Amino acid sequence: MKKIFLGLFVVFFIWTLTGCWSGRELNQRAFVTAVAFDLAQPEKESNSGTNGSGRNEEDKTEAKQAVSAQEKFEISLQIPKPDQVAGEEGGGGGGGGEKAFLVLSATADSFLNGVLQIQQQLDRELFFGHVRLIMIGEDLAKEVGIERVVDFANRRFQVQRMTRLAVAQGRAKEVLSMDPPIGQSTSAYILNLISPSSGSSLIYISDLGKYNVYQADEGIDPVLPRVKKGKESIETGGAAIIKSGKLAGWLTPFETRVLDILQNEYQESNYVIASPLHPEDSIVIGLVDAGSVYRIKKEGRTFAVKIEITGSFETRELSGDYGPADLNGEDLQKRVAAKVRQEAEATIRRAQAVAADIFGIGRMIKARYPKEWQKLDWVTEFSKLPIEITVDMKWSQTVRRLGR
Repeated sequence: MKKIFLGLFVVFFIWTLTGCWSGRELNQRAFVTAVAFDLAQPEKESNSGTNGSGRNEEDKTEAKQAVSAQEKFEISLQIPKPDQVAGEEGGGGGGGGEKAFLVLSATADSFLNGVLQIQQQLDRELFFGHVRLIMIGEDLAKEVGIERVVDFANRRFQVQRMTRLAVAQGRAKEVLSMDPPIGQSTSAYILNLISPSSGSSLIYISDLGKYNVYQADEGIDPVLPRVKKGKESIETGGAAIIKSGKLAGWLTPFETRVLDILQNEYQESNYVIASPLHPEDSIVIGLVDAGSVYRIKKEGRTFAVKIEITGSFETRELSGDYGPADLNGEDLQKRVAAKVRQEAEATIRRAQAVAADIFGIGRMIKARYPKEWQKLDWVTEFSKLPIEITVDMKWSQTVRRLGR
C-alpha cells in the first residue's frame, strides 16, 4: 500500500513541475544594455525643380509631411558583441580594436514599432533584462515628454526599476554611439559616471523607480541627471528639471550639488573661496558633511518656508604662503556659509522660475496641512513662495597644512 501511495505521489509531483516552455538559449538572445530615445529628425527637402503642375508638387509635399508626421521617434539600442567582449575580458583577441558593442536604430511612429524594426535586423531575440541605462534626447524631452519613454519602460517587465534614467543635452543616440575612453561599453561608462560610485556631488542620482515615485506624487517634481556629448568624451554634471512630464529647464553642476544638500542626498565635494587674508589667493575647502531641515510656517492662507542648512568642512589646499593656523576660523566659516547660501538661492530661483517644486516642499505641506493643500494651486503658490535660507558651517579636521 505504501508503494502505491508513493507511486501516486511521484506521478502527481511530476505533473506539477514547471519547465522553461518559453525559454531561449543564451546564443539565441541579443542582450540590450542601453536604450536611447530621440525625436526623429525631419527628412531633408529636395531642391529639384517642379515637375508638372504646382498642385502635383504641393500634393507630394503634403504626402511627405504626412509620412514624416507618422515617423516621430528614433529608438537606438546598444548591444554588446559577445566575441568582442569575450576577447576584451580574456586579454586576447578583441577584433583588432573594433568596438565591443553595436548600436542599432530605427525610426517609427511608436517605440514598440521601432523595436520591431530593429528585431528584423537581427537573427537573435532582443532581451531587455540587462538594460541598465535609458537616455532621452533633449528635443523629445521638451516636445513629447518623459512619460512616453517611462511608460514604454514600465510596460516591459524585463526592465528593472533600478535602471538609470538620464536626459541627454542634444541627441541621445550621439552620446550612446561614442567610444568610451576606457575599454568598455558606453552604457557601462555612463552608468559609472551617474552612479554614487563616481564620488561626485555635481551629478544627480536617479533611476526608473525613483522617477515613478516622484512623478506620481503631487508635492514634488522629479529631476534627472544630465549627460552630454563633448568634443572628445562624454560630459556629465548638472540635471534636468522635469515639470508635468516634460523638460522644463537645466540645473548647472553647482546648482545640482546644492540640490543634493537640500534633498539630504549630499556627497562630499570641494568648494573654492577667496582667502580672508589675501583676496587674490584662493582656498580649497572640502565640504565633508551637509544636510537641511525645512521649517514650514502657515501665515493666514499662505505659507512661508525657512530652510536651515548645516554642515562641516576641512581646509585642503591654500594657494598662498600660509596655513590654516594663520586663518580666522569665524571669518572662514562665514565665507563658506555664504558660498553655499549663494548656490542654494540660485537653485531655488531657477526652480521657481519654471514652477517646479524639486525640493518636495509641497509634499511636506500636504502631509502637515491636508485640508489646506486641497485648496492650493501649488504651481502658482510655489512660484511666489517666500523661502528663507540660513547656513551654518563648522570648520574641522584642519591638518592639511599647519603653517608656513
